[in-house]
Amino acid sequence: MSEDSQDLQLSGASAAGRQQVASPLGTGRVLLLICSVLVATLTVFGSLWFTDDAFPFAPFRMFSVANDPNGLVSAMAVRVEFDNGEERLLRAGDFGLRRAELEGQTRSDRWADTAKLGALAASYNRRHSRQIIHLQIVSISVRLRDGEPTDETSERVIGDWAADRYDGERATPNLPPDEGFGGFS
Repeated sequence: MSEDSQDLQLSGASAAGRQQVASPLGTGRVLLLICSVLVATLTVFGSLWFTDDAFPFAPFRMFSVANDPNGLVSAMAVRVEFDNGEERLLRAGDFGLRRAELEGQTRSDRWADTAKLGALAASYNRRHSRQIIHLQIVSISVRLRDGEPTDETSERVIGDWAADRYDGERATPNLPPDEGFGGFS
């Protein structure tokens, strides 16, 4: 018996009954390779040309840019008046929102939808004994000098809602209306 036939007998296979070995690039591996190349390509293009909307294939803008150390920093606040006459600034968390949700859904260059502000006040009033009768969304800007805040601040009302029983002063819309971007629904 030749050495080759002994090897075949030891392995339990015959020359006629050999099974075909799958190629190292099977269907699953080809699919994985295609997906990997696609994700890598989208990530490279996203890093260069896409915006936040293309996440995870684009970097979030907030992590990819820095504020001018001598520029302005803006944030939004909710100014309210309660039924007992008390006025104060509330945090987004007081409405069950995160700050990013409030700021991300409200454009600072548009007048906020009064109906949506009413819904925001109603959501607060359902959970608290003091009732909001007047609510304003305010954009607050602070000037930086060498990266540190200064006393130079400015406020701009970008939305105003009042209950029917409110008889105080209201802000008048001085910005174009919000055209559907954002809201509190």
